[in-house]
Amino acid sequence: ITIFANLVYLQNFSVEPLCNNHPLWSLSSEGWFYVIGPLLILAIMRRSPGFFGWALLLTVPALVFFKASYFSPLFGLCLWLAGLVPWFVRIRLPWIVAVLPLAGVLVASRGHLFDSRIVEQLLLAAGFVLLLCSDFANVRAPLSRFGAWFSAFSYSLYLVHMPIVQALGQVMGLQQLPNGRWASYALYFALLAMIVAVAWLFGFVFERRTPELRRVLARILPGAKPTRAEGEPVAGHRPG
Repeated sequence: ITIFANLVYLQNFSVEPLCNNHPLWSLSSEGWFYVIGPLLILAIMRRSPGFFGWALLLTVPALVFFKASYFSPLFGLCLWLAGLVPWFVRIRLPWIVAVLPLAGVLVASRGHLFDSRIVEQLLLAAGFVLLLCSDFANVRAPLSRFGAWFSAFSYSLYLVHMPIVQALGQVMGLQQLPNGRWASYALYFALLAMIVAVAWLFGFVFERRTPELRRVLARILPGAKPTRAEGEPVAGHRPG
């Protein structure tokens, strides 16, 4: 039952995330976002009460299982919807200024200054949205190239980082690193580099095949158009 419920994105509705990979809690919010989000956009663009009604109907289960926790599907759905704001809103604000509220919230969260995790998550989301709505999109290389490199295997990193951490903790016999030691910081960054390397390898084997899979599905599904792979030249244009 747990496996089936996770496959249809019902974790945190009635079952726990699969195994002990707790970061997968957000998949329920993500999966239903891809259903409800487009319906809300269509309702706004076409001014259709029908689309809006379907979106509200599909939100009912999240309302029923709402709890005062950032693991709640409805709360996670709100965080995902916040990611749409930069598509519609632009603020004339230098990114170096817009990043300050986000940095302040991050420092406060690391200092455990928030009594409520929901408040902490909402403030983090608001700070991140403000940054994305600023001129942050105009930031050029090398930061943009660095971000593009990470984005190529970001989903793989999301999937595998917790199992890697748990395996390393089991091998080392540690559940947490000792506080106040320089050796802990050195070991932390060494383990972080190892996690990123393994995630990159996982993404190289699996995630980079996504465009190929899309082309296969486009040939099978009626009316679908093949998508262009990253770096692939557009038809009729020569690469510069």
